[in-house]
Amino acid sequence: MVIGIRLEYTPTGTPFFCESCIYGKATRKSVPKLCQGERATVFSGEVHSDLWGKSPVESKGGKNYMDTYIDDKTCLTHVYFLRTKDEQPIAYKGYEAWVENHMGARIKILNSDRGGEYLGGDFIAYLKSRGTLQKLSVHDTHPESGVAERQNRTIVEQVHTLLHVSGLPKNLWAEAARHVVWLLNRTTTKAVEGMTPYKAAFGKKPNLKGL
Repeated sequence: MVIGIRLEYTPTGTPFFCESCIYGKATRKSVPKLCQGERATVFSGEVHSDLWGKSPVESKGGKNYMDTYIDDKTCLTHVYFLRTKDEQPIAYKGYEAWVENHMGARIKILNSDRGGEYLGGDFIAYLKSRGTLQKLSVHDTHPESGVAERQNRTIVEQVHTLLHVSGLPKNLWAEAARHVVWLLNRTTTKAVEGMTPYKAAFGKKPNLKGL
């Protein structure tokens, strides 16, 4: 489903154990499975968002939070890094501009939890001025905002794995997270049958040459 890279598999029956993968998933918490409603039929018909943080370690660039946006139709993910929570509206406007300029689309529904960063009066007024419907889950019930919550958990686990296996310092967590999102967009997911999020969004196979 991708081009630019060739995978060599170990012989059948040969076990492979990745210590860093186990390390990265060590803090996993179970998220109850919920029945999903109908998926969006167009790009940005519904966008899931969740703010992660505060990070226990400030990033090399002085960031403390990670704000993710996942398109419901394709599962294409974008990530932004913030110094403070009140920068969330700036991140959203940046994502919205990307959607309009690169995909020729408008965000119809923004799905998030009831975190204060999504409930500011100016931000709500901005969404209304853009005709974007705000869909809110109950605060602190993360499974209700399952798509973004699970994606953030996956990103954080893989960041732990990458930093552990590479031996790089923890203040490079934002750089690792950006690379993880790049990979997630270019590898298969159960949520998008038969293709990668990149292919679903752009109509062509991703090139992993130089990975």
